[in-house]
Order: sequence, then C-alpha cells, then structure tokens
Amino acid sequence: MPFPPYMSKELKILRAKNTPRLKPARYKFMVVAPLQKARFRPDVVLIHGNPGQIGKAIQAAVLKTGEMLTARSGCATACSEWVAETINSGKCQFSFPCDGERRFGAIQDNDMTFSMPYGKMEEVLESLKIACNSSEHRGYPVERFLIHQAPMSERYTKLLASLQKDAGVDQRYDEKSYREKIWNI
Repeated sequence: MPFPPYMSKELKILRAKNTPRLKPARYKFMVVAPLQKARFRPDVVLIHGNPGQIGKAIQAAVLKTGEMLTARSGCATACSEWVAETINSGKCQFSFPCDGERRFGAIQDNDMTFSMPYGKMEEVLESLKIACNSSEHRGYPVERFLIHQAPMSERYTKLLASLQKDAGVDQRYDEKSYREKIWNI
C-alpha cells in the first residue's frame, strides 16, 4: 500500500494496521464483473452512485435491521474498505472512492459506493422498493421546491395535529398563533 512521503513512519504503521484485510490464504484471487454479466456468485456487490442514490441504498439496508450503517474511510484504500470490510463484517458499508478508483475505475468525484454481502442483496432490494414507495421516503430523486409546502406523511400530520391540540392551537392552521403557542415566540 503506497503512503505519501510526508507521513511519519508511525502514522504509516497505524494506517496499515487500520486498513481492512481479508484473512490470509482464504482467497487466492479476486474476480470483478458487472452483476448482470457475472457467471459466478459474488461475495460482495458494489453500487456506485451519487450521494442521493447511495442514501436510498443506506435507507433500504437500515429498514430491515434498524441498525445504522457507519462509514470508515481513509480515501486511499477504498477497495479494502468495500471488499474486505464487507466480507469480514457481513454488513453493508458505504464509503468514498479513493484516488485509484477515480483514476483507474472512472469513478466520478461526485460518486460514492455502497457495498453489501451478496446474501443481503434480495433483502436490500426488497427494502428499497418499500422505502421508495413509502410516503416518508418518496423515492428518488427527491423533489425540490423553493416555494412549496411538501405534503407531510400521514404519521407526521397526525403528530402535528396532536401537538397542536395539546397546545390549544386551533386546528385551522395559523402560523403566528402556532409559533406563539408552540414555540413561545
């Protein structure tokens, strides 16, 4: 693993220790292919996309387990973060591409990567369909309006009504009255 010449020997050692690795002698080689063309069952599935797309994949991964995803990145050893960390942990990951990934893999500066064990792919895809069709996640791309009050999900609408009722706010929405009674402004 190449290190910048300005890193001290101690930092290079620490960086090397913190880089995810596969167990020695468990794998002899790595094969990479587009998923739809692969003639083998991969251990890891990678998805490159923009932050909004990868955010949807993260939401889908969290939907079934409730367990938040964390990202570990040094932005220098992305392949070990995506492959080794995913295989070793058995969990979905997300990260930023490294310079080598951009240089040799044609990954763009505005891309991120989501990786998942192959065994979790169906679960994540099923959750992605649920998340994109729910009123709270509303699919991708996210609609953006500057002068628009986005429709609230039924759950948030009921919560707002309940809070307004508890605060004695008239159910007919009045911004000034609402701010005065809820926020004491």
